[in-house]
Amino acid sequence: MLRHTPRSFANYDIVMKFQVFVDIATNLAAAISMTRFKIMKCLNDTGAFLSDKTRKMHSQFAKMLTQQCIIPPFVFLATLVPAQLEYMNLVRHPILEAMINIFACLSTLLSPLLVLYHIVPYRRAMVRWIEGREKPSVSTNFDSSVFLARMQGVKL
Repeated sequence: MLRHTPRSFANYDIVMKFQVFVDIATNLAAAISMTRFKIMKCLNDTGAFLSDKTRKMHSQFAKMLTQQCIIPPFVFLATLVPAQLEYMNLVRHPILEAMINIFACLSTLLSPLLVLYHIVPYRRAMVRWIEGREKPSVSTNFDSSVFLARMQGVKL
């Protein structure tokens, strides 16, 4: 006859709670995907009024926003996995503890990278800046030149 210790029931309870989080994240991702599909369909239906460039920009923006919405639930689940492994005493290691913090920060690190990847003008500007081709702009406005000359004590 099998005897169940209270700890084994607690582990089962933890696994069931984890399954609930997985179900919620999966349903949330499905809802986000369906909403994105409806937005893209609406964008295609009203496409006759938009130029190709505007339609493409809207498509890039919708794709980027969709991915930004889907990432947090999955990052949350990725954060739960090492925490649950430690809580159930299956694995104990300092690297696993560090992974919890790393996964927790992953969502905020991925968001700007997604923007740079999907929005082409931002990506091009970042590449120009990294390569050093972006020069600081010099103002040729007469008013700003007069202001700077007066600040340096030059009489006009």
